[in-house]
This record gives sequence, structure tokens and C-alpha cells, in this order.
Amino acid sequence: MLITFFLCLFITALCWTWGLLTIECLNKTLRNNNDTQLHFSITCFVGLAAITTFSSVLSLFMPLGDLLALLLIMLPCIFVFFLKSFKQQIKNLKAFFFNIHISFVLLFLVCLILVLFMNSWYINNEDTLGYHAQIIQWIEKYKAVPGIAHLHARYGLQNSWFVSCALFSFSFLKTHALTFINSAVLAWYLFFVITKANKNLFNKNILHAFLWIILLLFSLWSYNQVRLAATTASPDFIATLYTWLLFYLLITHTNNKNSISFALIAILSIFTITIKLSAALVIILAIYSVIKLLALKKLKTVILCILCCTIILSSFVARNIISSGYPAFPSTFPDIVNVDWKFTKENGELIQNYITAYARIKSKATVDDIEKTVSMKSTEWIPEWWKNQSLADRSIIALTLFSFLFLLTRIKKVIHTSWEIKIALLTALTGIVFWFVKAPDPRFGFGFLITAPAIASGCFIHFNNNTELYWKKILIAFVLLMSVALGGYIVYRVINFFSPSQFLSPNGIRPVNYKTVKCNGTDINIPVIIYGCGSTDIPCAYDSCKTFEPRGAKITDGFRAK
Repeated sequence: MLITFFLCLFITALCWTWGLLTIECLNKTLRNNNDTQLHFSITCFVGLAAITTFSSVLSLFMPLGDLLALLLIMLPCIFVFFLKSFKQQIKNLKAFFFNIHISFVLLFLVCLILVLFMNSWYINNEDTLGYHAQIIQWIEKYKAVPGIAHLHARYGLQNSWFVSCALFSFSFLKTHALTFINSAVLAWYLFFVITKANKNLFNKNILHAFLWIILLLFSLWSYNQVRLAATTASPDFIATLYTWLLFYLLITHTNNKNSISFALIAILSIFTITIKLSAALVIILAIYSVIKLLALKKLKTVILCILCCTIILSSFVARNIISSGYPAFPSTFPDIVNVDWKFTKENGELIQNYITAYARIKSKATVDDIEKTVSMKSTEWIPEWWKNQSLADRSIIALTLFSFLFLLTRIKKVIHTSWEIKIALLTALTGIVFWFVKAPDPRFGFGFLITAPAIASGCFIHFNNNTELYWKKILIAFVLLMSVALGGYIVYRVINFFSPSQFLSPNGIRPVNYKTVKCNGTDINIPVIIYGCGSTDIPCAYDSCKTFEPRGAKITDGFRAK
């Protein structure tokens, strides 16, 4: 826990400085004289996107797990001290920390301690043990290697989040952990939500303060959000956080005097897609933002945005092609590259169908089960899908449906509202439809599912100010009650999921038993437990080299189908 805490501080400082540099660069192209001030957490998210993009390019040519890659990331931070806005940013940062009600301070500390406790326990998630950890290890130890999808199909599921995990795994410290960056990102999110609730409380906007706390409550209640991100290397909730950030910037920060938000939306939309393809419909926000920048005659900024988006997409596409032969695996469209390590189209489509089948009814991975589930009528799989959802996720889905019904009753107000709200609702609706058709597991759709309730409650419901003092006391009492409840959950985790070694560093992944076989002169590790490579040394596969072969004598030559 101690190592995690201090490394999170280091990661935060690094991302914050990169965020400041990125925002300063955008301000110069926009010729902004009003020195746009963004929340500390937003600046960190912007900086993480910039660092990950730079690292994604580096990862094509060099491993990211050694000290050299980290030093290259640290180097640009020197320039932040020369920014005119640096001192003002430090003052703003102090104000964030010293102007918070004691009840919100307590809530933040309890949430942070909970994240540290959860993050420090053993990683048991099937996906992280099955392929997340292996992909991260490949990025740590080697430049992009051709055809690793042949070792296991899911090794082809490359995304920019695994690049971040590899860079910030600090493997040279021999900590055996993958998710330091997860704790840092969750801390930013918790800090953002709690400080926004605090600000609205003191601005006497009690409704919005309640809404922020309710968002936090849902994030902690649903396992697929904070708890999943804290205990695995899954990119799902990270993509959700960036999606929420895009909607937040669109609705609250976009006006003619603050066009930097449009630039950030355009760039971060593309970055979000590279974290998780399930967020693909945020492309609508990117297109709208570019149109607005053109309308504001910010041609230089548009060119810079297009350049940044091209770099983000190019590194993502290049890594996918190198890993599987397809630009956006598991999608086999577009099929535009002909290389000898290309994954078969049939197996790629099988992976797509499996994702859909599993999201619908937790289908098994056999070909027959997948085909049967995908061919089911909606009236057949929806009841079972609903039965499989947790109470928290059912509540969120029901709240989303109710919100759209509520907005239909306010259709005239929706029509006469700003274009930003209309675009946000359109994106949320199309995103939900895309999610429900392709892979209706709630963790893939939270970025869109929660947007509709947020807009409906935040923009179309008004609060009676005559009772604000009464509700202020209720809110503070509720926050204190949440802190006590979370404290109780921490005690539960200490009793059931804690070992003394966790005080120093996370337990990471338990070692697994495996055997080593020769494959044309290359050692391949085969785990005893099926689909459980975990942190076993690479290359780790599951079929004893029956379906693939090395492309050369060196591991960096990659693999291809037999």
C-alpha cells in the first residue's frame, strides 16, 4: 500500500505536468488570453492521454518496462516550470485542497484508503489472468511483436490502456504489480466528484451536489466500476471515465470564449476509442467539436487536432496490425493488410461473436454455444440477460430508461435547449443502441448509460431554494453515513482480503504452475490451468504449439499460423 500510494503521487505529478503542457500548447494555437483553468483531475486525465499517446508510439520500437522509457516521459516535465501559468495553477491546486468541507475530506480519504486496500490484494480476475497480464508483459519486455494473437486470440485485443499499464507497472522495481496507474486514475475521479459536490454545496446548488454524490454511490455500488478498475487491469471503467469527461466538457465548458474544450473533446474522443472500441460512438462528439472549431475560425487548432488524432490512431492501428494483422481487432473490417502473421478471418469473427454471446447470457466459449447464442431472438436472450445483471446494474439500466421517458415528456424543452445538450443526448442514445446490439454487458456501456440520467436530472429538474438549508444538512449527513458504510467495508476487506505484506506493496498475481515445450527451437510456456497464464514468463500459450509456429529464431520475429 505504501509503495502504491507514493507511486500514485509520482504518476499524478507526471500526468498533471503533461496536462499543463498540453493545455498550454492548445491555448497558444487558440490565442486564448483568458488562461483557461481546468479542474486538477481533468488536467491529469489530459496529461495521461498525452503520455499514453507518446508511449504508444515508443512501444512500437522499444520496450516500456525499463527505466529508459520512464526517463523519456519525465524529460518534458522540466518545461512546465517555465510556464507563466504554473504559479497560478499551484495556487488553484492549494485552493482545491483547503476549501473542502470536513465531511467531504473524510469521504475522500475513506474512498482512497478503500482503493488502496482493494488494489493491494491478489488479482483474481479471469480476463487479467487470461490475457491482460500477458499483453502488458509483452509491452514491458519487447517492442511490438508480430502475430502474438496466434499464441492466444485475445492477445490480439490491443488497446492504449495496456500501454499505460506497462509504462507505469514499474517492473524494474520488482513489485510484481500491474495496476498502479489504476489507483491513480481512481483517485483523480474520486477527487473530482467529491470536490464538485463540495463546490455545489457552497454555491447553494444542493441538487447538483446530491447528483455528484449519487454518481459516486453508483460507481462504488456497481462492481463493474470502481471495484473492477481497482482490482484488475480492465480498461472498461477507464473508457467510461473518459467518456464521462467528454460529455462533461461538452455540456459545461463549451462556449465561444473557451473553445479549448472543443479541441480537448476532439482529441480525447479518439483517444477514448483506442482504450475500448465499445466507446466508438463518441466519434460524434469529435466531429461536432471540429465543426464548432471551424465555425469559430480556429483553423490552426483544427490542424493540430487532426495531427494529434492521426498520431493516436496510427499508433493504435499499427499495434493492432502487428499483433493480429487487422487495424481494429477483433473486427476483421477493414481487411486491408496482407502479412504472413495475419490471424484467420474466421477466428477473428468468432472472437467478435463470443464477446456478443458472453455479454448477452455469459455464453461458453465453444463454437456451438457461441453460434447458438448469437442466433437467438431478442425475446429469448433478453430475459436471461436481465436475470444475470446485479441489482446495482439493473438500477442503472432502469434509471436510464426512465430518464429517456422523462425527456420525452420535456421534448419541447429539449428542442429549445443548446446544441451541446442535443448532441450529448444523441450520442448517448446511439451509444446505448450500439452497446445493446453488439455487447450488452453494462461495463461496456456505462459511459453512455449514465449520461442520459445525468442530463435529465441536471438540466431539466429544478430545486426549491426555500429549503436549501434543510437539504444541505441532509446531504452532509448522507456523506458522513457513506463514509461510515465504506469504513465498514474496509474492515470487512481487512478481515477477509488482507495480508501483512500488503502494507508495503500489492500482492499482484499469484504464480501459476506451467510446463515448457519446444516449438521450432523457441521455448513456449504452457500453464497447467487452462486460460490462466497470469504473470508467467512470455511467451505463454494454451495449445502446445499445435496451431502456430515461430517466424524466426528470435522471439521478436513473432509467430504465424501453421
